Amino acid sequence: MIVLDTNVVSELMKPAPLRADSVFAWVRARPLTTVFTTTVTLAEVLVGIGLLPEGRRKRSLHAGLERIAATVFPGRLLPFDDAAARLYAELFVVRRKRGLSTKSLDLQILAIAKSRSMAVATRNVADFEGAGIDVFDPWTASRSP
Repeated sequence: MIVLDTNVVSELMKPAPLRADSVFAWVRARPLTTVFTTTVTLAEVLVGIGLLPEGRRKRSLHAGLERIAATVFPGRLLPFDDAAARLYAELFVVRRKRGLSTKSLDLQILAIAKSRSMAVATRNVADFEGAGIDVFDPWTASRSP
């Protein structure tokens, strides 16, 4: 089971000529029932789309989000729940003391994944390392423990 970070979901939303084929292939190589994302990612993507000026690009991205929400993530949108909130607090304290990244949204995604014993796929591997879960970079097909 793997949680896709916002940058992976954003990449999947791009039209074929603009997206990284390696990311698309990496996600397609997994059974869809094992691929998840989070409500945090949904919010991040919606904010990004909402801040765009009205026009074709904004409509296209919104349609892309709805398409992948319906085809890739139906029933697999994980919430930031009580277990994740408690783990978030623990992770934040430990990471801050170690001098590791404590970016709030990434840390929420990390807490959601870790609370469910899931891996994370992201381009920002450093923001997720050191938490005791597998972290994958679909752009390079690399894995970090």
